[in-house]
Amino acid sequence: MREARYYTRQGAEIFCELCPQECRLAEGQTGVCGVRRVAEGKLVTLNYALCGAINMDPIEKKPLYHFYPGWDILSLGTTGCNLHCSFCQNWTLARGGKEQFAGSTTPEDL
Repeated sequence: MREARYYTRQGAEIFCELCPQECRLAEGQTGVCGVRRVAEGKLVTLNYALCGAINMDPIEKKPLYHFYPGWDILSLGTTGCNLHCSFCQNWTLARGGKEQFAGSTTPEDL
């Protein structure tokens, strides 16, 4: 766990300011995204440096029309999402638990 950015405290509540959901959390509660939780009076991230998926893909697989045809692109994702779309193609990744992580890497290592 790592202390999160973009939050404020008002009394006993923590206000997450990362997304438009504006979660108001008490000790032990987790935000709508499922990856930001209040622990020991601080907002922490539960998915920092944990990869849910990391792949090299052909650029044509992405919604990037005529963008460097024939090239590969690094696809990297982690768990957590503040939306609950019924049509989500990445539901298992976005809402998966710790068993969903493919490994860990720091931003510096990327």
